[in-house]
Amino acid sequence: MSDFESMEYDSEMSEMNMDTASDLEDETLNPGPWFPVFDIEEFYMPEMQEFRGNRLRPVDVRPDDKPHELFLSMVTDQENVDNNVVDLLVKETNRYPEDRKAVGNLKPRSRLHMWRPVNNEEMKAFLGLLLLMGIIQKPTLASYWETQDKLWLRRTPSFRSVMTRDRFLAILSNLHINNNQTALPRDHPQYDPMHKVRPAVDV
Repeated sequence: MSDFESMEYDSEMSEMNMDTASDLEDETLNPGPWFPVFDIEEFYMPEMQEFRGNRLRPVDVRPDDKPHELFLSMVTDQENVDNNVVDLLVKETNRYPEDRKAVGNLKPRSRLHMWRPVNNEEMKAFLGLLLLMGIIQKPTLASYWETQDKLWLRRTPSFRSVMTRDRFLAILSNLHINNNQTALPRDHPQYDPMHKVRPAVDV
């Protein structure tokens, strides 16, 4: 190493030491909140209590099962395969906008006038996007459909390839799994606070 390189190296090390000393000084002046440290000798793991609630029914998993097949098996009544959450969602989600139209107080430009009934396959796609949002988290629903060039790093084109943003929001705004017309008032002796999701719970 030449004398010039040695001087340059010493200068860099000196600056690093000064930065480190400055950081340590800042930490001394601003220690922040104190968090107690567990004593290894005194810490113990509480004993786990035996679960005494109702256990979920077992789901048979086979090596060749696909993820969506496992999901559908968990939301389908095994004693009545025609009774499943997806079909209930389709039925009641299509019923809800029709009930709102029947009331007759919609604004002329209401999007309900353009409502297109959802089918079983589209509902599965909608649910798939909802589950995917739990993995890919973004600040707003609209941000999943962003197309601006300046936001290309944050794009998620898979969402647009499944359905449009407006269609997703239309299904979401009408999403139901039970008939509102059968709900009992709060003062009724048989009032069910879980009425809106009761079919899903029963399945």
